[in-house]
Amino acid sequence: MVNTTVALAPAVYLQFQSSITFILAEWANLINVYLKVGLNAFLVGKEWHEAIKLTGYLFPEFFMHTLYALAGPVNKPSMPIDRVPVLAAHLPGGTSSFNMIHFVQASKSKVFKQLDFGREGNLEHYGTAEAPAYNMTNWQRIAMKWRIVYGDRDAFVPKQSIVELMKHVSTGHNVELQAVADASHLDLHCATYASTVVFPQVIEFLKRSDG
Repeated sequence: MVNTTVALAPAVYLQFQSSITFILAEWANLINVYLKVGLNAFLVGKEWHEAIKLTGYLFPEFFMHTLYALAGPVNKPSMPIDRVPVLAAHLPGGTSSFNMIHFVQASKSKVFKQLDFGREGNLEHYGTAEAPAYNMTNWQRIAMKWRIVYGDRDAFVPKQSIVELMKHVSTGHNVELQAVADASHLDLHCATYASTVVFPQVIEFLKRSDG
């Protein structure tokens, strides 16, 4: 059983975001078209991977600023420029087109719920006309230790999202919350200072939890 969780800017309640991805969510119908023509995988394949890898290698600053713009806010990135080709070589991992549709739905909904297949699809998958909400009370039944880290300038997962998440994980749990000053979404993973203000604290938390 999982009894320890580390979450770096967990994207659960997406309706509070103000990043560019929220604007792109308005293009949800394009993703549905993408799916209807039989493309069930999103950004999967050697061609996509090679194109993104080459872009990161030839245009590292453009690549870095694009990533930061998508995750928001559009501020000065804190990623070392020489690490951009390394990151680009491992992106994207690719995913199901259904995951992208679910992401778009979550960006528009105030309820943390399962993928909405439409009335007929929901009846087939869930036995209900509406997609059901996730049962968050299950989290409260497990004696779990949490460490949640977020950036105070994160437009993708702002503080409001963390506050909403805390309503469900703080009851009966050992929760450690860390706000990283002047950090955006990607900074928690990619910024030069992550190795001093994020990773050591996470490792120390895991060691304490394991004991």
